Amino acid sequence: MSPLPTEQVLYREKAHRIIFLPALLVLCLAPIPSLFVWLAVSRVPLAASQQFHIPLIWPILILEGMIPGLIVSGLTLAYYLPTTVVLTDRRLTYESDLITPLAKHIQINQIDMLSFKESFLGRRFGYGTMTVYGTNGTIFTLRFLRRPDYFNQLLHAMAGGTRST
Repeated sequence: MSPLPTEQVLYREKAHRIIFLPALLVLCLAPIPSLFVWLAVSRVPLAASQQFHIPLIWPILILEGMIPGLIVSGLTLAYYLPTTVVLTDRRLTYESDLITPLAKHIQINQIDMLSFKESFLGRRFGYGTMTVYGTNGTIFTLRFLRRPDYFNQLLHAMAGGTRST
């Protein structure tokens, strides 16, 4: 859902690209067992008629090891592309269109408390987690938020008298 024409967008971001790190690790590390299998198979002496099959098997083994990484990468990309956090001068919106459209809204004047977490890697790479608690029981947990310090300052300034943890 787009902001209303009378609203001014103060912050619009997607999740930080660090969410691709687990997928990249799986993609790089999953083929390693297949390489050990290839090394073991290539050491076995074969008859002269079977020699040409050995070079054909190693790309298949490596690709088989990369399948989990490709699946994790695809799922991460499916989460990353349709997810957006929008802060306007009137409300905070979390939009996701992963399988079914999902949009959560909270008016700025209904924010009760903010919780901000940033890990060691988050400080180094510029991402964090913000949890916004609304007066009506609404809870937003915004993970892998880009520029979390800027978002935190902006939301504190907008919400005014909110409590923070």
